[in-house]
Amino acid sequence: MQTYVQDDNSNTATVSYWGSVEAAEKSLTTLSNCYDCYNCNDCNNCNNCNDCNNCYDCNNCNNCRYCNNCNNCNNCTEQPLLNTATNLWVITIRQDKTMKIGCQDHSLEDWLHFPDNTILTMHKEALNFWTFWKPIVSHFA
Repeated sequence: MQTYVQDDNSNTATVSYWGSVEAAEKSLTTLSNCYDCYNCNDCNNCNNCNDCNNCYDCNNCNNCRYCNNCNNCNNCTEQPLLNTATNLWVITIRQDKTMKIGCQDHSLEDWLHFPDNTILTMHKEALNFWTFWKPIVSHFA
């Protein structure tokens, strides 16, 4: 026997697939144009996302892991303040004062104070790259 959960918009989720009623109900919040998302994997055009992994074009994201093109993101940990593609790596400076360059993800404070030998261990091109980009990144930090 299949058990289904239905949201206010007549969208359904199969409980046996998700393992529990709670998990099935939570899965419905990953749908587009949802309201009051909580702990979603992919919120899209939602209102009032909370503790979600990835929000896109949402309104009122709160404590979400990553918001992109959202309005009123509050305490979102990876909301980009600056995101630029360079000749080698993408540089992302986030609201939580962290920065990711390529696969290296550290606090801004650490990046700005890494000695050259630490930068050299990251990649053979890293020191030349960082020598050029550090003054530019420092300006935005």
